[in-house]
Amino acid sequence: MKQINPLINVTSFTRNTELFIKIVFFILLIVLMISQNTQHMADRMFWLNEVTTYRTAILPFWQIPLDAAVTSYQMQPPLFYWLGHLASLVGTDPITLRSVSVACYILMVGFIIFLMRELQIATRIILSLFLILLPFAEFATTEFRPYALSAFTILVSSVFLYRLLINPSNWWQSLLYGFSALTLQYSLTLNSFVFGVQMLFITSCLLVSFGKLGISESLRKYKPVIIISTLLFSQYIIFLYLVASNQPYYQIGSLVEYFEHLGSNSKVLFNSLFIYSWAIFVIFGLFISGCVFGLVFKPWVTLYLLLILAGQLIFSTYVTYASISWFSQRYLVASYVVFSLICALGAEVYFRRLGDRKSVILAILLMLWPMYSGINGYLQSRDNPMFNPSTAVIEKLRCNKHKTVVLGAPKFIGKVPWYAYRNDHSIIVPWLNNNINEVISNAAMQKHCIILQEIESHRLFNDDLFGKLSALSDYTKKRYSTSPGRHVPDSAWLFVPN
Repeated sequence: MKQINPLINVTSFTRNTELFIKIVFFILLIVLMISQNTQHMADRMFWLNEVTTYRTAILPFWQIPLDAAVTSYQMQPPLFYWLGHLASLVGTDPITLRSVSVACYILMVGFIIFLMRELQIATRIILSLFLILLPFAEFATTEFRPYALSAFTILVSSVFLYRLLINPSNWWQSLLYGFSALTLQYSLTLNSFVFGVQMLFITSCLLVSFGKLGISESLRKYKPVIIISTLLFSQYIIFLYLVASNQPYYQIGSLVEYFEHLGSNSKVLFNSLFIYSWAIFVIFGLFISGCVFGLVFKPWVTLYLLLILAGQLIFSTYVTYASISWFSQRYLVASYVVFSLICALGAEVYFRRLGDRKSVILAILLMLWPMYSGINGYLQSRDNPMFNPSTAVIEKLRCNKHKTVVLGAPKFIGKVPWYAYRNDHSIIVPWLNNNINEVISNAAMQKHCIILQEIESHRLFNDDLFGKLSALSDYTKKRYSTSPGRHVPDSAWLFVPN
């Protein structure tokens, strides 16, 4: 039986036909991505980390790296914040800022369709479908956070690394990998694990070459790789040291806690990778096929993908589950990308047997239902704007004749309303309740109304703050409910000057 190498693309299409198919599918995939993942992009509440990202992004350009990595305790490199800074010059509304992540996704799909020549056209379409439809995508596509950028750089740097290791003496391939790896390093701190795996594979290839060609010949052959990798590694170690040495100490829990949390949250991890439908069986089958055929035909490539998949999963879950009991799928960005790549390898094997034309037709059929569902959902979302609990209570309680000060639990109340009312001068939201005594004193002196927001089903978050406000003379207070137990915040106190 003839061997099928899933990473060598042989097409029967003419160049013009192939280009036409790529353009058509690229447009269809972007329409699918926008309709499927950008619903409520404009009216969905900016959440806590998005607001923190915005605060850093609007700083002076050269002040951003220090704030992102050290001062704000975000522990992130500056690339996404610089992109956000440029977007903020156009506008600071949610749709403009979140468009940075949409643009990263469009670039990722474009790279796959037009430049990922190792795979057949039909396989590139399937890979793009995975990256658009898996649960992580809905979050990453439109959040003003660096996860879409991270996914893009993981994919691109991995492809360029593959090409570089095939031709390690090529300076052009070395420069392409070097640039892509640099963007990988400075898009998300969690990408340090992916970069570490890349350095491990470069080192392994060099050692294998030592055994085959000798040290002198190997050093000449791998000279571009060695120089680029050394530069990447040296400067990145300095960055990681600065980030780690300027962060507060976090107590990591025991392995017992880790495995307990891992077991109790296994469903969350499972759902983070798979689509919620009967398609889960197809996806699982493609994943197994990708692992088996990949280990047979391209063992080093498959080993690279599996190491990142498992390693990032363990790394991300341990740093969270060992100390806290909750987890977010955004920490699995690398696992999510390589999982999709492994499934694409599985699809490639079957598509090679079907042939180009039948494979493309099958890819069209697979797109029909998600396209219909996405467009239908997008049209419905336009008529049903999302409910923003934080602004809803403020709009309900704000005073017409007085300015209104909004206070509450700093982590929640100090961020979300601050962004929502950043351009409304009649609403005052102190950032994280800074100088709270001064804020209350000034509000009472100028006879401002004061809203004290609560969370967690009418449980007052800051009794001391409530006591200070209740002690104000010439103020009356009353409690209001929005939607108890369902939203943050779910109730609030209104203090009105007499």
